[in-house]
Amino acid sequence: LDDRGPPRPTCQDSTSRQSTPPERLELTYDPSPSSIGLRCVSCNVQKNPTATSTLLEHFRDADIICVQEIAWSTIKTVASTTSQEGAPYANTPAHRNFMCIGASSTSRVAIYVNNKWAHASPQLRESAVSHRDILCLTLHFDSGDMSFLNVYNDCITHEAVTYLLDRRDRLPPVTFM
Repeated sequence: LDDRGPPRPTCQDSTSRQSTPPERLELTYDPSPSSIGLRCVSCNVQKNPTATSTLLEHFRDADIICVQEIAWSTIKTVASTTSQEGAPYANTPAHRNFMCIGASSTSRVAIYVNNKWAHASPQLRESAVSHRDILCLTLHFDSGDMSFLNVYNDCITHEAVTYLLDRRDRLPPVTFM
């Protein structure tokens, strides 16, 4: 090792072209979530429903769990008026301790908020961020709002970071990213 520290990571696509991330993104930073006792976890589950369920169970006492590359698959079959076999019901895995916010068949991110924070009125800030790879969630407290960004940044296109860079002046102060 030398004095320059660890090498800057690069990504490779299937044709072995290296891609360099765009310029550094600087956001307004609010006090740490730990200042009011929030425990935040972030994990890429690589579209694996078992990994998602395991993550949710392992961190069942966490306050916020940001998940990237969400698993979206058939959870069960539900009654159908058009098919005797029923219709598939697709979603991302759920957990009794959390409300899942922002998950859809086209998004690659979701935020799980512990039910104990329901009184903080979790709200997606779609006016600030409207992108399938980024969620902006705000919790409302008497002492002020706390905003969380969950970002899946494709290492080939850097689409999410580029999107944030283009809109950095319109983003709310971010507590956790």
